[in-house]
Amino acid sequence: MKSLFIAVAAAFLLSGCLGGSDSGSTPPAQVQPSQISYSDIAGIWEVKYTDEGETYEAVMVLTSDGKALLSDLDVAIYGTASVSNGRLTIQGYAYDGVVIPVTLTGTANPDRMELLGTSQVGNQSFVATRTQKEKSLYRQGANLAGLAGTYSDDPDFQGYSDVSGIAVIDTQGNLTFTAPSCTVMGKLSTINTAFNEYNVRFDTAGCTAAFTSGIYDGVAVKYENSQGKQGVFATGVMGNQEAVWFVGVK
Repeated sequence: MKSLFIAVAAAFLLSGCLGGSDSGSTPPAQVQPSQISYSDIAGIWEVKYTDEGETYEAVMVLTSDGKALLSDLDVAIYGTASVSNGRLTIQGYAYDGVVIPVTLTGTANPDRMELLGTSQVGNQSFVATRTQKEKSLYRQGANLAGLAGTYSDDPDFQGYSDVSGIAVIDTQGNLTFTAPSCTVMGKLSTINTAFNEYNVRFDTAGCTAAFTSGIYDGVAVKYENSQGKQGVFATGVMGNQEAVWFVGVK
């Protein structure tokens, strides 16, 4: 189902913002699927999939309150996630120019999951993995004051973000950035301060030249890029219409 993902996020996955390689990690623990709850798999994941002989990479965030984002900064899947009888189910939409309903399912596991995505245009298999480094990143916690600052384009993501120029986040989580031909206002809020996860809302009123005008809701996480700078990665969606991306470093 190539229409779901057409660009890679190698910069995000390989630059070190998720902790880089982890060749010394211990093998995944053997856990009975029936013993797995949603809290066991909530967090930040690396995702790989193969299409037409090429391997693509993306990032998946499963928030503690049941939201799911799978994004490679060009297209995204966003929806809700739950675990029942050891099975993870993600239901939502895929955003890639056109928007289509999609469902991802697979056996829940705290370290590695094989997921099957199904939609009206076909099926796509995904492999989601995380090491102690991804788990540690998620456990860094959330702090709006810690996000405050002036952000600029991240060289690791050149050309992927909808942000243009300078973005500002204040200590209350208010976000302002310049998009092509207009200014976008946003708001970050914590979901659970114990985890690196945030709600994000973008208001693109007056930005009809760049986006469909309206409210976009989604999730965000903080990360560290290849130069050791703190960044914010966020994706918001407007219902079943459109998605908007923000990524920047301070």
